[in-house]
Amino acid sequence: MTISTRSRGRSDTGNTPNKRQKVEEHVQEAPPPEEAQPVVGERHASLWFDEGNVVLAAQGKSFKLHSGVLAHHSKVFRDLLSAPALASLQERLDGCPVLRTDDNGDVLAQLLQIVYDGAKRCAVLLLLWL
Repeated sequence: MTISTRSRGRSDTGNTPNKRQKVEEHVQEAPPPEEAQPVVGERHASLWFDEGNVVLAAQGKSFKLHSGVLAHHSKVFRDLLSAPALASLQERLDGCPVLRTDDNGDVLAQLLQIVYDGAKRCAVLLLLWL
């Protein structure tokens, strides 16, 4: 009579996982790139600056801007984009904090164009409005 030297108790009891189970437990799949980035709306063509340091997300639009430029032109932006306020924002896109607003993206784009393009843009908008 031949006696087997293999232990059957380990795999039958279910108490000790096999090597494959151990490996699968420790391997975590990375989330797809789409899930890693927050959804912020369509990037505005002329108001998305690669060197910007804050992303402003409005309804349907997003803008990667310079917090210093915005703070220079507006006390509201100065308060919203202060160092402590930016540090408190948890959401990030391209390494920049994301500031969300409920404002209409198209209207906000017009305001930001005035901030960035100055009096030239303002004069054009006034002529169109009249």
